Amino acid sequence: MRPGTYTVTLGKLAAGAFTPVGKPQTVEVVPLDPSNR
Repeated sequence: MRPGTYTVTLGKLAAGAFTPVGKPQTVEVVPLDPSNR
């Protein structure tokens, strides 16, 4: 995954239908320090 700001939605998928659970959240993805890889 590339670093950046993403909006994510938790949900369930049943019988081909996606049902959101809760509100969308914004997350910031940052690169790992090379010593943590």
